[in-house]
Amino acid sequence: MRRLCDDLQLQKMETATEIELRASGYHAFGTQAEVLTREDIDLPGTRMDTGLLPKEQRKPHLMVQTFFSRVAKGTATAYACDLVRCVQSLKAVVLLVDATFQSPLNGPVSSWGDYAQKKQLSFIEHWYEALRLLVVS
Repeated sequence: MRRLCDDLQLQKMETATEIELRASGYHAFGTQAEVLTREDIDLPGTRMDTGLLPKEQRKPHLMVQTFFSRVAKGTATAYACDLVRCVQSLKAVVLLVDATFQSPLNGPVSSWGDYAQKKQLSFIEHWYEALRLLVVS
């Protein structure tokens, strides 16, 4: 656990209660019939459906453009907007120490984390990877 925290540069570890685990589908100690679902318990901070683009309106070839357009318009989820603000803030900090740094967000989605890794900026690499996962999902 310590190595994982060091690798991910985590300073705080949170755990979920049994009720939260069950609400998310965890059922190691019971049968499927005993599992609570999100509909059974509305956990605070776990509702992410507000602001999501319906599946029938999604166009994979336009995912990056659509994502950032929705963030700019304020129609993306609050989480997506917060994550983009964090990445932008980190970019501003990196530019203070490395004027050659250019945001990889204009390049292919698959290269976002790799660019930060090549620049030896592991702390921002994780944020780019989190953003990439959000965009492609």
